[in-house]
Amino acid sequence: DRKNFFLTMLKQAEKQTPIRVVSDQIVAPTWCPMVANATVLVAHRLLHSTSYEDGVYHMPSGEATSWFGFAEAMFGMPSIHAKFGSVDLAPISTAEYKCAATRPPYSLLSGIKLYQLFGITLPSWREQLALAAEDIMKRVAP
Repeated sequence: DRKNFFLTMLKQAEKQTPIRVVSDQIVAPTWCPMVANATVLVAHRLLHSTSYEDGVYHMPSGEATSWFGFAEAMFGMPSIHAKFGSVDLAPISTAEYKCAATRPPYSLLSGIKLYQLFGITLPSWREQLALAAEDIMKRVAP
């Protein structure tokens, strides 16, 4: 069973109850197909390169948001709004959200190394969200 923030929000919307979403954690959401495509590009470029730099390469989206900002954008999309109507979203703090794992308030990673060595940047989370919504809503439509 696939679990991610997007699908969790859809399941919460189906319940038609207020959805409380953390607003003080800053993130750069990415969609798995974008990471997969970027990884293929990196592998292709490595195959045709005589040198590369070892290390960790991060693949963040091109901008940041909060989880609440992501949920607001998501439920404001025409395809999702058409299915669920107005959704009652409420911003909450990390302290109000009971979670077993401690989450950092700012968890952005830098994609500069990926860009400098391979010329690759991932699209903004808004662009990725639009593509993900189109893909997912086709599968969950009535």
